[in-house]
Amino acid sequence: IDFDLGQCSEGGMTGLDVAYKALLGTILPMAKEAGATIDSVTYRTVTLLWGAHTFRCEATQRACDLALELGPVVGRSGVAHAKLHMAVTFGPCWVGEVVTESMAVPMVVGESLRLLPTLADPSLQDSLGVGILVGSAAQEVAQYTHTFRTALRLDADQRQTRSLAYQLVSKKSRAPGDEWLYEVGADDTINPYEVAFSLFLQGKLQESLSILEGYLLAQPDDKLAQHLRRNLLQELGDSP
Repeated sequence: IDFDLGQCSEGGMTGLDVAYKALLGTILPMAKEAGATIDSVTYRTVTLLWGAHTFRCEATQRACDLALELGPVVGRSGVAHAKLHMAVTFGPCWVGEVVTESMAVPMVVGESLRLLPTLADPSLQDSLGVGILVGSAAQEVAQYTHTFRTALRLDADQRQTRSLAYQLVSKKSRAPGDEWLYEVGADDTINPYEVAFSLFLQGKLQESLSILEGYLLAQPDDKLAQHLRRNLLQELGDSP
């Protein structure tokens, strides 16, 4: 979780301190209630972990649930100008301590953690018009309980599914009378944007652009679609 205190800084350091404490006073209790372990807290970030005693599906779902809940709650917490940029990744981590003669420092190491700064980058998320980005592994685990949109290809040199990032949109509704089934919502139907992105990954650039431009006529303010269009035009310009 990366947070920008924005206009809270107009009150100087005192205003920032009050806003910071109010923000942490909202985030940390909600994180603990969701079963998270607080890995680190800095002046602008909080990193949370769900440990080995939580099934991977449940851990990822809890992380996605918390991310969706935090935005609206923070907006009502008295820190009106705070803006959150959140990321969710999934993967094995090693937890331990780096020990010296004078101290022991807790340390968490894992490939999935490496993605967090990229996905939670405020400038990236603002350019895409999103507030929560999710890595491929996390999306794969949570796709049956949450709705996602393909957001961007992280590795510009390879068209691989594992290198994608997704926007977390919402939690799916459970089917009546069955705690294990989720209803198919409007976002689960075939979407022209997702079709265009799939064609983009297949290298069918002109076909992708044609579908995307038709979609943008109906949804001109969709920043994800605008971002994809820019990528398509750039690659088509470089194509022979």
